[in-house]
Amino acid sequence: MKSISYTLVVASASRPHLLSTTLNTLFSNIDQQPDAIVLHDDAVFPGKRDAVEAVAQREVGGRVLLCWFDDPAIGH
Repeated sequence: MKSISYTLVVASASRPHLLSTTLNTLFSNIDQQPDAIVLHDDAVFPGKRDAVEAVAQREVGGRVLLCWFDDPAIGH
């Protein structure tokens, strides 16, 4: 299979416990890993930015990560 370069865009809504499960499951089941991840956290619940960013950093491993936060939420 030919490898392609791509960036994964992840929508988040201030739920770090669900983000961890989602990213872990995704990365363990896709056949080709992304080169970079863009995470957009739309702050449905205020005060979760640090926890969301920590989960993202932990789960993406050595991949390039760009986090974008909107607080108050703008609605995905």
